[in-house]
Amino acid sequence: MKDVEILSHIKSWGEHGFITALNDIKEIGFDGFEADASIVELYEDRMDVFQEILKENMTQLVTLGMWTRFYNAELIEEDVEHILNCVRFAKTNETRIVTVALGSTKLPKGFEIDWKVIAEGLTEAGKRSAKLGVRLAVMPQLGTFVQTDKDLKLIMKKTVAKYVSVCLDTAFFSLQRISIPSFIQKHGRRIAHIHFRDIHIPRAKKPLDRMTIPRVYPLGKGDIAFKRIASALRKSSFSGTISLYLDEPLKDTPRREAQASYEFMEKTLNLIPE
Repeated sequence: MKDVEILSHIKSWGEHGFITALNDIKEIGFDGFEADASIVELYEDRMDVFQEILKENMTQLVTLGMWTRFYNAELIEEDVEHILNCVRFAKTNETRIVTVALGSTKLPKGFEIDWKVIAEGLTEAGKRSAKLGVRLAVMPQLGTFVQTDKDLKLIMKKTVAKYVSVCLDTAFFSLQRISIPSFIQKHGRRIAHIHFRDIHIPRAKKPLDRMTIPRVYPLGKGDIAFKRIASALRKSSFSGTISLYLDEPLKDTPRREAQASYEFMEKTLNLIPE
C-alpha cells in the first residue's frame, strides 16, 4: 500500500468552497484532491490562475471525474474528443487519472444502448489518454449505461484492459451486492481509483428504477465493511488512488467530517503510513 495515494473529493465543500477545500485537505494530511470536470470549464482558459491556486495551497489535482454520452455512433469521435479535452487538462496539471461515467439510461427517442459503440469509443479514448500519460477509468453509476454488475462485467470484457481501467465506488458496489473484497482480489490491477463512500445499506435490494445512493456518512458511520476492504487491498496488486467522497454535511463542517474519515483510514484501517 506504500504506492497508494489518499485523496479527498472537494464535493462536500460545495460550489463556492474550492479554496477552503484545498486548504482543509492539505492541513488534514491528504495527498491531494479529486474534482469533477466542472473545474475544467472554469479554468481551462485560465490555466495559470489554476496552477497558482494549487501552488499557493501546496496541493495537487490527482483525479478528475467526468461524464460523456457515447450512444450515437455518428458522434463517437466528438465524444472521444470530449474526454480528451479533460485528459489534456489533466496532463497539464500532472493529474494521473480521469474517471468517466458513461451516458444516461434516459436516451433520446430512437436510440438504444450499443455496447459495441461504447466499448470502441472508450477503448480509443483510453488509448489516446495513455499516450498522454493519463489513466482512463470507467465509473459505474446509477442512471448511466454501467449501473449493474452485469453492465460492469460487459464493459470490462468488451474494452481493452490496458487502456480502460475501473473506478470502484464502495456505495455503488454495496447497493448492487457486488463483493468488494472479491472484486479487488480478482481485478486489483485493473482498478485505477476507489471512492470511499459509507452508507446505510437497505435490507432489501430495490428494483433498479427505484434505486438511489443513500446519504453518505463519514467513514465508519455507515454499514460498509471497510476493514475487509482494507485487508483485501493490502493483499492485492492495487496501486491506484483512494478518494474520500462525502456529501455536503447536514450539521457538521466538511473539514470535521473529512478529518474524522481521515483518522478512520489512518487508525482503524491502517491505510496511511506513519
